Amino acid sequence: MFITWGTYFKPLHLNNTSGMGIVSGSVSSATTTPIVVTSEADGRTYTPTATQLIDVYSGGAPFTLTQELVQRGAEIQEDTIEVAVIGSSPNNCMEIVQTIRKALTYQEYTGPQILRIKHAQQTTYTEWLIHSALVQEKPETFGRDLKNYKNPIVYLQLTLTRSPYGSDSSYTSSAVIQTLAFQDAPVSIVNPSTSLLGSLVNVDINFYLSATTYKFGPVALAITSNDTFSATNTTTSGTITAGNTYTYATLLTYNVRDNSNVTAPLQIAVVMSNVQSNEIEMRASIKGYNTPYVRSVGTQINSSNATNRLFILPPIDIDNLFSGYADYYINFNLPVQIQLRNINRGSSRTFTFSKIFMYRSNQIVELFPTSDWTSRTEDNVSYNLISFYDQVEFPAQPLPYLKGFITTTNIGERYTFNEACEIRGTNIRISDQTGVLNCVMYVMDSTCSYYPYSALDYPLIEAEFKFASIYQSIKG
Repeated sequence: MFITWGTYFKPLHLNNTSGMGIVSGSVSSATTTPIVVTSEADGRTYTPTATQLIDVYSGGAPFTLTQELVQRGAEIQEDTIEVAVIGSSPNNCMEIVQTIRKALTYQEYTGPQILRIKHAQQTTYTEWLIHSALVQEKPETFGRDLKNYKNPIVYLQLTLTRSPYGSDSSYTSSAVIQTLAFQDAPVSIVNPSTSLLGSLVNVDINFYLSATTYKFGPVALAITSNDTFSATNTTTSGTITAGNTYTYATLLTYNVRDNSNVTAPLQIAVVMSNVQSNEIEMRASIKGYNTPYVRSVGTQINSSNATNRLFILPPIDIDNLFSGYADYYINFNLPVQIQLRNINRGSSRTFTFSKIFMYRSNQIVELFPTSDWTSRTEDNVSYNLISFYDQVEFPAQPLPYLKGFITTTNIGERYTFNEACEIRGTNIRISDQTGVLNCVMYVMDSTCSYYPYSALDYPLIEAEFKFASIYQSIKG
């Protein structure tokens, strides 16, 4: 058990690895601690309770023949641990009890403690966050055993309210270094020694700005479903009169081969090499379903630059299109149209398409600086994106929303906080059934121009993904 949040204390061991408490031993040593977990008469000892799940169903008679699982959550778990504290005197026993009580109630000031459990012969711990705890002396043994001046013992009942998910104490870090390949096809990340399915992800995106023409700007990061990515080059151009619309002449098609795992919506991103005065909005349509119109990424930062603007269109829920259909032997081509409109009511506007990306993703994040970097010269700039609880040793406890900030550093030195970043999008975790992370990254400069693959002055980018595998009970 640890107390961490800016301050790190020694661990408090609630069980002695020798099976018996040591008088005058150290609570921070697993082999000498005076605390030991007690066994029941039948030999049972403490084992973490498996996570209790909360299932929400819909449907049922008379409206449908059966019910369907709509949502699955996990309850905060309550565990009870019986321990015995052995001391050199009754007063020494109660001092140790006070140490346990203080450690378990410090979360009011320091944030949650961490419960770490490891079975014999295991090499790593499983860890949970402790949200609250109660320490109760057992009254039936309190007087008799504490008065034994040869070996005073206090028996305690610890009631812990902990997070439903735990994690391996050693997380997996996978560094991927690419210059341009992020934008042409997804980068696949798999660690064969650790199952990534259900894992939470933290991301560091580092920019080594050796290029003098590049200025640090927004980034869009998408985690794609496997084998769903396609890219189409185009040079279509045209003019939209004041207040009117335009439909992209070529009907795009998106192939769905199996709808048993299409819960991730269809995501479309379009690069426009020219979008005059940045007064053009865009949407996608699938035969009766239209997404809302959106403007280019970073319009709130720079609305005057019209070169190489990136449009990330609202996701399309294709799973809903196939609701009720058989989930096998399906092969559909979905007709997708791109539509533009000129929001200037007094003048016509020109445009030129460059590239169209299509893939399925329910995890896409857009990151923006909170200041103008056009005239700044810092090197080694990083987006640091955090999606799960990050402490000295951290369980995989997801944050309610993403946190992020921008740092700068010199080679060999620690990161320096530079400024906050604006985050738009969803939390990040591995949801693909293959346990592989497929990442697509769109990089823009300070004017919010998308940097194409052919850009010779592209900055070197290193993206590091840190995974924390989650467990619903102790690691096997």
